[in-house]
Amino acid sequence: MGEKFEPRYFSGTYKLHDDGRRSGKLILKVEEDGRAVSGWYYSDRDGQKYEVRGKVGTPVHSIEFTVKLPRTEQTFKGMLFTGNGKAIAGTSRLIDRDSAFYAVREE
Repeated sequence: MGEKFEPRYFSGTYKLHDDGRRSGKLILKVEEDGRAVSGWYYSDRDGQKYEVRGKVGTPVHSIEFTVKLPRTEQTFKGMLFTGNGKAIAGTSRLIDRDSAFYAVREE
């Protein structure tokens, strides 16, 4: 981590844990504009690959992204640890249920 936080710090591979019910590999990439986020989520349950789209928020260490599931979407809002960039923590929303999530950087 640098002296000043940069959106590119979100790029990487994470182990995502959602509400103690779901887990998987989350790959995030911050696009050249420093705002748009793309990537993939690989479910531990079935091994399926799901598209991820989102954006870096305000403050710059916040992020919102959506995982496009077969019949619905799940939205995540979180913040990257600014001290070491090793984890994102926040909330998720699936259908009408709010829950907590955390994602730990793997690389």
